[in-house]
Amino acid sequence: EVEAASAFARKAIESGRADLVVCGHTHVPAYEEFQTPRGTGIYINTGGWLETRAYWLADGNALQRFSGLLSERRPAPVSEVEQGNHAAAGAVDVARHEAGQA
Repeated sequence: EVEAASAFARKAIESGRADLVVCGHTHVPAYEEFQTPRGTGIYINTGGWLETRAYWLADGNALQRFSGLLSERRPAPVSEVEQGNHAAAGAVDVARHEAGQA
């Protein structure tokens, strides 16, 4: 499921059908960039709310990742686990990493 979502995003971005693909429900957060003739396309997987309590906000100029409740808005930078290494990490590993227990 994780690899399928990433492959779908890559195909959509590299074919020029999308510049940004956002998915969820894999319970494994991901952030990947793919080079295209027009520039860089981005794939984001929000992961699972129960595991990471993370979400993304777009303001028209930038994408930012936060954790916690909307009222808290704690910045949550994309971790090393999410930068292309998501296939090797399960949801439990990502949750531990996010909690600083990795």
